[in-house]
Amino acid sequence: MTEPTTNKILLMLGRLEGKVDSLLSSQADTSETIKTHDKRLSKQEKTQAYLAGALALCSIIASLVIKHIQPNHFDEHQEIRIRREEQP
Repeated sequence: MTEPTTNKILLMLGRLEGKVDSLLSSQADTSETIKTHDKRLSKQEKTQAYLAGALALCSIIASLVIKHIQPNHFDEHQEIRIRREEQP
């Protein structure tokens, strides 16, 4: 009578071992996927940071160019107005 009980216990232990092995394999796959996602996200975040910096630099340059051009443009219009007013 002890023999069937021992066989059942061994069978259940074998099933349990199989399930644990399956869980460990699944967990290893999940860990590898997480590492891959982490690398991709890190790369994308760096790209976005560089892009934000480049856009900030472009906006600074554009504002300086506009600031440099704009006063000259207004000065020309004022000179034309003054000349028209001086003419009889």
